[in-house]
Amino acid sequence: MTAVVLTLFPGAHQVFRLRRDTGGLDGDWTTKEVVLGITSLPTDLAGPAHLGLGYSAGRAGLTRS
Repeated sequence: MTAVVLTLFPGAHQVFRLRRDTGGLDGDWTTKEVVLGITSLPTDLAGPAHLGLGYSAGRAGLTRS
């Protein structure tokens, strides 16, 4: 992490970038959303799966990958 992140968010342990692509049932992607996040939890308490980064689109919504 950079000094800027630690200065603005002194308790930060992790930063992440999450990209969400959505579209219709025809298979065409229509939107892309990029979300940035910061958490005070260390990696041993909140890895990618706990932060919602281990999910992918399934037929009936979100499924664990």
